[in-house]
This record gives sequence, C-alpha cells and structure tokens, in this order.
Amino acid sequence: MTTIQLKFRGRDILRASGPVNRAVPDTAWTPSGKEVSYHVVLPDSQERDVAMTKSLTQQLAGVGYSPADITYLALSHYHYDHTANANQFANATWLVRREERDAMFAPKTPPVTQPSTYSALRHSKTIIIKTDEYDVFGDGSVIINSAPGHTPGHQMLYLKLAHTGPVLLSGRSLSLSRRAGIRSSAHVRV
Repeated sequence: MTTIQLKFRGRDILRASGPVNRAVPDTAWTPSGKEVSYHVVLPDSQERDVAMTKSLTQQLAGVGYSPADITYLALSHYHYDHTANANQFANATWLVRREERDAMFAPKTPPVTQPSTYSALRHSKTIIIKTDEYDVFGDGSVIINSAPGHTPGHQMLYLKLAHTGPVLLSGRSLSLSRRAGIRSSAHVRV
C-alpha cells in the first residue's frame, strides 16, 4: 500500500492508503537518504517500529508537487499509519464519511490512532459523504466507495483510467477488490 497523488481535470487528489512513510509525520524525523527506523508509541500504548527512507513531502516534490497543491484529501481510514501527515493537507477539501470523522474527533478516540497527526482536519473544508458511492467529479472517473469493516467509515477509491481501465485503491480491503476481479496497484498509467 502507498500514498497516491492523482491529477484529474486540473484538480489533485491525495489518496492516503498507508503505510509507506505515513506512520510518522514528516516533522518528526529527518531523512538522510538511507533507511531510518523510527519507534512509534500510540496513545493506547501499542508500539511499532517503522522503517522509512523518504518523507511524504520529498515524494510529492519528486513529482513536482507540494502539500499546498493538493485540492482533495481522501483517507482510507483513521489508523495512525494512514494519517501521519494529514495535517499538511488541512487546506485541501477533506472527503470523509460522518462515522469516520466522528470517531476521529470523539472525546475518546479509537485505538491505533494518533489524533495529533490529523487534528488540523477538524477545521478544514470538509465534504461529508452520505452515500455508498460518491462521484467526486460527477463523471464516473473518480468514485469513493463505502467499505466499512476495518473502521466504521473505511472507504476505497475507484478510478476509471483511460489507459489502464478500472483500478480500485482499497486500503485495508484488498481481498474485496481481488474477489471483484478489479486490479489494485500503485503503478497505473493515467
């Protein structure tokens, strides 16, 4: 799984479906060009070791973007390894389901979250998705699908690509995309 930046009709969508460098905020470490190990302690006392090489900011810069260039943010779900750099995208429009947002900002957040990494989204421009399928641009090219289970508001991103055909970015629901016969890949030709 990875974080993918997509460009459709001049608008940029950041689809975070972790965990490649999404477990640790860019501000918490300094890339050295070599793999770095970082120890993460979650609010519920769970601990994880994460290996990283490049920051998300570096990866975006490598394809000519910065966080300020992103128009929309769609997270697959609220776990720490999918939200670590979410605060960098608070100026984008956040596409989220009510149950996911409510859980993220509840007085007692779910286990395996890092609320400090997404706290800026509380006041960002937000579109609450109320249907099982949300057509981002109204033309069927980018659809956010409801996929509850891993978290209450887990969502997948369906893309209808001209050169590749249909692609489903499934987050933690990969087995569903395989059963549906839809190819799931971070390496697609747009």
